[in-house]
Amino acid sequence: MCGYWSEAPFIWGMRVYALVDPAEVELTIAPENARKLVEAGSRIHRAINRQLNIVHPEIPAINGIAYVMFVSRTEDGTPVGATIMPPGRIDRSPCGTGNAARAACMAARGALDVGDRFTARSIIGSRFDVEIDRAVTLGNRAAIVPMVSGRAWIYGIHQIGVDPTDPYPEGFAVADCWGDAFDLLN
Repeated sequence: MCGYWSEAPFIWGMRVYALVDPAEVELTIAPENARKLVEAGSRIHRAINRQLNIVHPEIPAINGIAYVMFVSRTEDGTPVGATIMPPGRIDRSPCGTGNAARAACMAARGALDVGDRFTARSIIGSRFDVEIDRAVTLGNRAAIVPMVSGRAWIYGIHQIGVDPTDPYPEGFAVADCWGDAFDLLN
């Protein structure tokens, strides 16, 4: 498992990922395996968070793994990944934070250094470029500052308004409403 730390003006990001070879669950990263990857990734997520005590080196409130990312390579050697997000979704993008964690693991193993970069593909073939900008220390641990770039397209422009008579203009909160049928977190 690897986490990453990212710094930028006014931005803080921290996620811990379990990076898993899909062959370990007898799968490949392919669109037709999406449901099976989500099911396996959700089981792995729950098991790791039950069995391991993972805590941020400086902020104890950040604990446990956030996501499971299945990682492998295409036939030509390009890194490919499929990130599973609770309560049971798969990221259609290559996953910026997941590939930042992948870069951190690669750096920790000596396979990637400051200035090195790689291209990562998603389950549907979309692409991110990932580079290690610099090495830093977080608490007493070696860490990296990654740079992730890719493309995005506008798919909609939305206008949101609040009716002046709405008694809940700032929203509302209720207890968990997913129920046991969707309990993929515990």
